[in-house]
Amino acid sequence: MASVGLSAQAMRDVPALADVLTAQQLRSHGVSTLAEAVALLPGVRLQQRQTFLNGYAAVFGAAVNDNDNHLLLLVDGVPWRVSTAGGANRLLYDAFPIALVERIELVRGQAAIVHGSNAVSGVINIVTRDPAAAGRHLVLGARDGAALGQAQATWGGGDRALTAFLGREWGLRDWTQDRLAIGLRNGGNQRASGDLSQRGDAFALLGRWDSLRVQGFALRAESVTPSSLQFGPQYVPPARDDSTGLRLQDRRSLGAWQLHGAVAVDRSRLDYDTLRADGRRESLRVALESPGDGALRGYAGVQAAWAGGRVDGIVPDWSSREWGAFAQLYARLGAQVEVGAGLQHQRVSDGAHGTTPQASLVWTPDGPWRLKLMRGESFRDADARERFSDAAFQLGRTDLAPEQGRIDAVEVGWDGGRLGAVARVFDQRIEDLIVLAPDASGRLRFTNRGDARVVGRELQLHWVSGGWRLGGSWRHLGRHEDTQAPRNLAKLQGLWSSANDWTAGVAIEAADAAPLSSRLQPPRAALNPPARGYLLVDAHLEVPLARWWPQGPAGSAVSLRWRNALDREVWQPTAAPPINTVPYVADRSLRIALRVPF
Repeated sequence: MASVGLSAQAMRDVPALADVLTAQQLRSHGVSTLAEAVALLPGVRLQQRQTFLNGYAAVFGAAVNDNDNHLLLLVDGVPWRVSTAGGANRLLYDAFPIALVERIELVRGQAAIVHGSNAVSGVINIVTRDPAAAGRHLVLGARDGAALGQAQATWGGGDRALTAFLGREWGLRDWTQDRLAIGLRNGGNQRASGDLSQRGDAFALLGRWDSLRVQGFALRAESVTPSSLQFGPQYVPPARDDSTGLRLQDRRSLGAWQLHGAVAVDRSRLDYDTLRADGRRESLRVALESPGDGALRGYAGVQAAWAGGRVDGIVPDWSSREWGAFAQLYARLGAQVEVGAGLQHQRVSDGAHGTTPQASLVWTPDGPWRLKLMRGESFRDADARERFSDAAFQLGRTDLAPEQGRIDAVEVGWDGGRLGAVARVFDQRIEDLIVLAPDASGRLRFTNRGDARVVGRELQLHWVSGGWRLGGSWRHLGRHEDTQAPRNLAKLQGLWSSANDWTAGVAIEAADAAPLSSRLQPPRAALNPPARGYLLVDAHLEVPLARWWPQGPAGSAVSLRWRNALDREVWQPTAAPPINTVPYVADRSLRIALRVPF
């Protein structure tokens, strides 16, 4: 239920606009972070702010601010949502242990029924591995003077097992810029020079005791800024983002029915030189799922969450409660047609509420074709910063209305075995968009200001033959005045594996110039280079060591990964005043790593 059944159904039949990255694909591309993994998803553009611990992924071209508050990140179906800013997910992107990931699911547009606020454009669900199958390994690597280290061990097996992971990667995004500009309060234009790097730390426990699943995480992303990185008389302060979480999930059989339960306790802390932000969240969800082999199937449940925190000097102590109920029903009309309908109601302690309906139709005739029709509505409550901020540079409003989202989409797919194709058209709208805008006194204040609409189409192709797998995607926005995503985004990926376990992967991303929209945000000064079109190439090669190290552990391998192999300098728009663009990618780098199972 939490992952829309992607592991149990063929992708062609699921009632969702979905894509999946498997653990084997992630390893073949040599990704070491969630940010690198998300960049492989078709039609998704990962917006990254290199100078701060922030970033977000844009689905269906919905890039309307600098946070992930229109895309919800899940870990095993449970929201990762502890930030006071409501969508500062850089910590997950930089520190989550990819070695523990079984697959990554992207569900576009139709996920608010179960998960509530923030699932406006869709969700990304990180599905962790079964502890009994996670295995043991040691990874050591180096990249441009930086390093990485990982250790993973598993105890037990079958229905009772425990896996522990410990990892650190330095130099996640080393970059050197000598012309990055910011606007100071006096209207001046200062330039920066120096180096900046980041590192991610992770400790994780995955446990299983019969039907009970336990996940514990302690993650840290840290920017390391030498004092030489100066903005005139100012410098970029080091930043550290910490999060700890404990999740318990259980599934019980009630005859042919399934009872699902999930409890999560999360804590977060963001430290700068000049401020500290703390956040907390506890959540509970209970759902009953019907048998999945009849003409009717579905689920219904309730959920509740308690959250709070503070940001020194910006957001005073705050707390909120939210609760809701949801239900989803699917009905088969003959052997080829399935229709779905769902409804969720969510209410927050400050009075905000949202009711989100959803409808779908899936037609899978005999043969390679399929047709999916989707309409989903969603909402996003204002986060604590938008409601309560009393800083001089941004003021909150307690009377903000929730954003209302809607997506209409049509998907046509064809699967000929080795060759397949998917075509989509979509129309995404967000009403009562919450943005920073000058008030009557000229101060920036969060307010509901206008609507956003993005209309476009997507095309995906894939070909599989022997040890080869090729995939390509193209997303075009016919209407994109309300977004800062490029009009065209294309990706090409190739994977190769040999009979003797050699693997190689290439990922290419190309886009045209992204607009600098001032319709939804205050105008920004054009201090940095514009966001021009770009071509990015990443490559990976993994070589088994059995030929040269026959006495070594089975599965030992050396991997090489080139990031930004063409050494392109790419800039992207930023919704945050007062500047126009920030770096999109880091400089070219080569990482070498040794993986030894034990």
